[in-house]
Amino acid sequence: MIRMKSEASGRGLGVLLTAVMAGCCLLTTATFVTDLQASVDEPEAAGAVLPRPRDMNADSLDEIDKRLQPEIAVLWDPAQTTSARMAAFEAVKPVIAELLNSADHRLTAQKLHRRVALIGGVLAAAEAKLDVIRPTAFQESARESAIQLDRALRRIRNGSLWVSYLQLQPLLREGVSLEQLQAFQSLANVTDEMDEAQREFVSRGDIQELNKLVEAAISEMTRPLDDSELRQELSLQLDRLVRGILQDEVLPVSTSTAEARSAWRVIRAQFPSAADALRPILNECCLGHNVHVAVAEPFVSRLIASSREESGKISERAMGATITGDQQTSVSVDAEFLPSDESARLNIFLQGTTHTETVARKSPATVFSEGNHTFRVSKEVIFGGEQIELGRTQFSADINNRVRNFRTDYDGRLFGRAVRREAGRQISASQSATDAETRRQLQADLVPRFEQEVGGPFDELNAVLQSLRERGLGPDQIDASSTDSEMTLSLRSIGTDYLGGSVPPTGISAGDGVSVQLHQSMFNLLLGGLGLQGRVVNQNELTGEIEKALTEMLGREISLSRGTKSADSEQTEEEAADERETFFVFSETDPLRVQFAEGEVSVLIQTGIRQEGRAELAVHTIVIPIQIQLTEAGIELTPQRIRVLSAPITVANQLRKVIGSRISEQQLSATLNLSTAEGGEAKTVTVTNLQLADGWLTISLR
Repeated sequence: MIRMKSEASGRGLGVLLTAVMAGCCLLTTATFVTDLQASVDEPEAAGAVLPRPRDMNADSLDEIDKRLQPEIAVLWDPAQTTSARMAAFEAVKPVIAELLNSADHRLTAQKLHRRVALIGGVLAAAEAKLDVIRPTAFQESARESAIQLDRALRRIRNGSLWVSYLQLQPLLREGVSLEQLQAFQSLANVTDEMDEAQREFVSRGDIQELNKLVEAAISEMTRPLDDSELRQELSLQLDRLVRGILQDEVLPVSTSTAEARSAWRVIRAQFPSAADALRPILNECCLGHNVHVAVAEPFVSRLIASSREESGKISERAMGATITGDQQTSVSVDAEFLPSDESARLNIFLQGTTHTETVARKSPATVFSEGNHTFRVSKEVIFGGEQIELGRTQFSADINNRVRNFRTDYDGRLFGRAVRREAGRQISASQSATDAETRRQLQADLVPRFEQEVGGPFDELNAVLQSLRERGLGPDQIDASSTDSEMTLSLRSIGTDYLGGSVPPTGISAGDGVSVQLHQSMFNLLLGGLGLQGRVVNQNELTGEIEKALTEMLGREISLSRGTKSADSEQTEEEAADERETFFVFSETDPLRVQFAEGEVSVLIQTGIRQEGRAELAVHTIVIPIQIQLTEAGIELTPQRIRVLSAPITVANQLRKVIGSRISEQQLSATLNLSTAEGGEAKTVTVTNLQLADGWLTISLR
């Protein structure tokens, strides 16, 4: 099992920020402010109809190419006619195509292409064939009522049985079908066929209140609709989709992503032709894989490779003989990749030699032998979907036993020669049985230990994958393949309300090491699982809380700090007061998010501050940009000016002061020490490339 040892220092909030970058290396082996448009530090450009990233305002576009701004202004304005917007879309496409071939503007052009393609795809989808007869417009009030009823029933004895009886579960989800609504209604209507207990229970006020809402929804769904009403519903869902995606580009928050995912589910269920038109575009811009890994065979081989020399005494009974002697064994462990288009495959194998010198005693003979044997034990490892699978253990051996001499109890005595001839004949006749016994013994000695050493770590990895899935954090889509020299893995983890990755700004190649691309959506999904929502956490406890959450999430001990300060450590009076009295009051939603841009990561913390003797600062969105740079000295993290969104200037200044005093420049080592087992030989890998751009972190190790 490959384990990583890493050190990060700093007090609670500093460790939290450092952990964002430490998490990048680990992957290679929260009240929401609704008015996010307003910002004391970053006012939104006036007149924007749809959310637009800052690099798409008029001045930014004119600096790239003056042909862009007029057309994009029309394309971005829902008040314009569809024909005018489509004309603008067609006009801007060749300009972007030119920029994609320009070294100076390729990254900007790629982002423009993604965003413009999204708007163009939505416009085309709005005109798609209407191949449904009605929208499944289950009223939100009915869904909320169903959720409340589900909670109420589960609090009473045998309540889960009533949840099952009423077939309530489908009503908790968006996009419920007409058949599911009718199934609930048939069970919630009081009938003469029910016994007294059933009639009494089904007559509950909360059940009948939901029944009325369901009846209204069924009535709405079964009434005839004309094309104009269907177009209006499709237009509404497309608008929800595009606004959620674009808002996520401006500021990644769960309300935006949940809105986009909800709209996409409705479009898929109600308007399949529109969904077919949009699917390729969405996969390219926001629903694609959010992790890509390329790893070279020499890199894995270097991490796994090990050798050992073992010697010991032999004392056993076999084939009726008592055998004693000495044994020396040399073994090495390595890996080899196997070509596969549908999964990532490799062989882990152990091979080596054993030399023995033995004395076998079986009356009336004593046999002196030596053996020189070679062996190989291998197991195939396959990863292509739900879990890592292990093939059967293969064992082979080349047995070479040689009798150096033997003696009998009758040597030099009467009939001694006859006894010796007979003993020699029996020794020769038993050679094949001796070789078979040697093979069996080697297999018994080597295979169980090999299976334990190989199987145990992969069992742990499968347990981690299962733990992540149970928390809604596991991958829902995996593409894996391997050649005889390189293994590639792409996965998507988006839960139920998150978006995924876009097309990365650059491709990756393993070279002779490993390269990993991580989209910010993967980090935000994992950060959402830390459990900081609504928590009030002391500054001193913050690091421990994050470590505890990560340990539970990943099923293994995670440490982000070197340890606590000793009692006699020098500490200023102000530091002691801050550590004793400062509490972070995290938001109920999105307490911690990240956003990757060119050369920096922005850590978004939604928190308030509580300090004894001071007025509590309400929850606000605090943006901490951190410049990331790989230098000869290591990975340098340099905090930039802190921004506070949607806060009065005086409050923003207070929050900046409190947060700013707790973060400082950090330098992480670019060298990591890895070991293949607990206490195993340390292997050193070095970060050779680190880039942040367009929502992606690309990191390479050698």
